[in-house]
This record gives sequence, structure tokens and C-alpha cells, in this order.
Amino acid sequence: MTKSSQEKPHTLSDLCIVGGCGSSGTTLLAHIVSKHEKIGSGPEFNCFNHHELYDFDSFKKELTHLQVGKAKPSGYVDVPVFMTFQDHYGVHHELIHEWVSQSSSSLEFICLLRDHLLDHFRCEIFFEKSPTNAYCFNAAGKTLNGVKLVHMVRDGRDVVCSLMKRGWNLFGAGSRWLYDTVQGLEARNNPNYMELRYEEFVSDPGSVLNELFSHLNVSKTANDLINSKKEVPGLYSEEWTNRSEPNAWNQTPSDPISTNSIGRYKEKLSKGELNYLNKIKIKRSVDIAQDTPRTFGELLEYMDYPRSVEQNSITESSNSINNFYKVSDYLRRVRRFHNRNYWHLPQIYTY
Repeated sequence: MTKSSQEKPHTLSDLCIVGGCGSSGTTLLAHIVSKHEKIGSGPEFNCFNHHELYDFDSFKKELTHLQVGKAKPSGYVDVPVFMTFQDHYGVHHELIHEWVSQSSSSLEFICLLRDHLLDHFRCEIFFEKSPTNAYCFNAAGKTLNGVKLVHMVRDGRDVVCSLMKRGWNLFGAGSRWLYDTVQGLEARNNPNYMELRYEEFVSDPGSVLNELFSHLNVSKTANDLINSKKEVPGLYSEEWTNRSEPNAWNQTPSDPISTNSIGRYKEKLSKGELNYLNKIKIKRSVDIAQDTPRTFGELLEYMDYPRSVEQNSITESSNSINNFYKVSDYLRRVRRFHNRNYWHLPQIYTY
């Protein structure tokens, strides 16, 4: 066990887990905060988005499957991989097994991981931004003493527009926003939970970052970070030119912050499509907080994004089209399992 892990108490106030539906700004946020000399970050680590991690017996049992990319799904988006971009984070399989052998609980294991990451990035706060972390916010908040949770939220209609450019259909994109957002909201009662709204972030990044830094208990230097080119230990950048996202997104994380994407759905989605989204609903079999809305339209209003059309005035969609959306989305999810020789079929969370 390292000297730092012996000195640090089993509290994780220096670990910040960020989550939210994809295309809600988690990557943009991480690129900016990683410029802070006290904060280390990186590409999606895919560590804290697995339910097994928060039950130590289950974690030890499933670790081999996790490490070969056969993790069980934790939510609407299948994330079969575990601890990705290991070179960036300075971890490897043998080191992970060493931490497991030194630990008697999930908290102890993650404390050892945290100590390593703080040393590796020479920082005081580690900031992890895999969007699907939201699936495990509630478990993380209950299991990891003092951990900071940041939930990125964005107007679901704009999220749908972005996801559809990345290959999702209307039903799948709407279902993902609905399910992912609801899962993140499950941790709202945790005292270390913070909700960060995309629209406010891109409109007034300095103020929002200062609120975030206050939440993280680090110095407020937001205005210096936004346009900073300074290299600091925890800073990272991704090779976006080698990925498909630049062709699908309106901007990449290294571009200047812009409000151009706010309200884009007004141009991209028809009235019929908007009405269709409003009716997507989480199944009763999905256990969520009693006061949390189950439909897309109701969740918009609950999150203070007023619906622009009446839910019942459907004019452009039919049952056959609706069923086509649902079936094609499910088949797309099945293919992700099949390509990795899964024995687990995707769950049906919405209808």
C-alpha cells in the first residue's frame, strides 16, 4: 500500500464523477476543467459506470469479465468495457488485481484507485466524465463516502437532434435521454450532488464553472481557464480528427464555447416528431423515485424545459412508423451484444 493511501482517510471528496445523457456537454466540461492545475481528467474511463463496482463481492467475481470487455449492461447504453484508455490513466490489469487483493470493500478499492490517479496526474481532484456514470450515481453516492457527483442536463429535444446525427433513430435517442436523465436524478437527495445545465454553461461559462469549483472546493479561476492554452499536469486532449464525432457534432471540445446548438430542435424536428417524443415512456417495471416523471414530455417540464406542442396532437406519425422505430432501435442494441458474443440481451426500458 502506498504512503499516500495510508495517510488519506477513506473519504472521496477529491473524486468527482460526472454523468448525463450523451451529447449533454460532459466532454466539453472535462476539457475545460482539466486546464485547472488542481484537476486531472481524461477521455472516458468507463470505471464508475458499472454496478458491480459498488458491491465488492460481485466486483471480484465479475472482474475477469469486466477486463475482457464483457461487462453486463448497467442501463440503456451498453458499456461492455472497463477502465479504458489505460495508458492515459497509468493503470494495467496486474495493478488492478493488486488493489483488489489489498482491499476488503469497494470503498477501499476505489480509494487506492483515487490515490493512484492523483499521483499520476499530480493533481488534487480527479474528474471523470463518462456520460453513463449517471446509471450508477445513486450507488456511488451511497457507497463512496464524500464523492462529488455532477449531473449534466440538457434539453432533451436538442440531445435527440445531436444523437440522431450520430446514428440513433427518434425512439432510441428519445428513450436514451429519458432513461439516462431519470437515472441521474435518482441521486438528487445526495448532499454532494450538483446539477449543471448545458444551456447555462455555454451561455455563461464563467459563472457556472465558479459554482462547480465551489462544489469541488477548489480555487475559483474560471475566467483564466476558458481561453487558457497553459499546459498543466492533468490536461488532456483527444485525437478528434481520428474519430467519427467531428462529422456528427456541430463543434468539437477544442472549439470556442458556443450557444449555437441551443434550441436547434426547432429547425430540425417536425411537430409530429416532437409529439412522438413527448409520448415515450419508461416502463412501470423500471424502479425510479415516485415523484419522477416517466414520460419524455413530462420530464421536459419537470426539468424546466417547457413543451412546445400539445402531447395529444399527433399529426405525422402512425403506429407502423412507431413500431419501426422501436424495433430498429432494439436491433441496433442487439447487434452491439452479438458483436461481443454476449449472453445478455438488452433490456426494454421504454415504450
